[in-house]
Amino acid sequence: MRIAWLQEPKRRIKFGLLKGKLTVPTDFDAPLPDDVLAGFEGR
Repeated sequence: MRIAWLQEPKRRIKFGLLKGKLTVPTDFDAPLPDDVLAGFEGR
């Protein structure tokens, strides 16, 4: 008897691949302007 995977194991995520290549703006979590927010809400 042989034990084998039913599915291939998923590849592990390699963290840090884009380190130093992206920058997050300081106002990233600032509220959206009213016109942009209205577009998302369908107004």
